[in-house]
Amino acid sequence: MITDLLTAIDFDSLYTAGITVAGAIAAIMVYFQKAEKEKTQAFFDPDNNKQMTPPAGTPERSWKMADSVKSFILAGHIDAEKADILEQITAAEKAGLVDYQISHPNGYYLISYGQLAGGASWGK
Repeated sequence: MITDLLTAIDFDSLYTAGITVAGAIAAIMVYFQKAEKEKTQAFFDPDNNKQMTPPAGTPERSWKMADSVKSFILAGHIDAEKADILEQITAAEKAGLVDYQISHPNGYYLISYGQLAGGASWGK
C-alpha cells in the first residue's frame, strides 16, 4: 500500500513545484527588502521631503537627539525653560520629526536629525 503510494507520486514534479515556490518566496523577500532600503535612503536624503518619518527598524540613535546635545541646548536656561524645551523635543521625536524648531523665551533652535543645526538668541 505504501509502495503503491510512493510509486504514484511524481517526485520530479514535486521537486519542481518546491523550487518554484521557494523562488517565488525569495523574490517577494527581495522586493520588500528593496522597498525598505529605498525608504531608509529617502528618509536620510536631505533633498527628500516625502519620507519624513523613519521607516520601521531605523535605529533611533540615527535621528533622535543624544543626551550630550540636549545638555548643550539646555545650558544657560532656567528650570522652567529647560522643562519646556525637553517637552518640545519629546513631542517632536514622538511624532517622528527629524527637522523641527524649538522655541524658548529668548530665541529658538533648529534641529535636524537630532543635531543642533542653527538658531538665534536675542539676549536676556
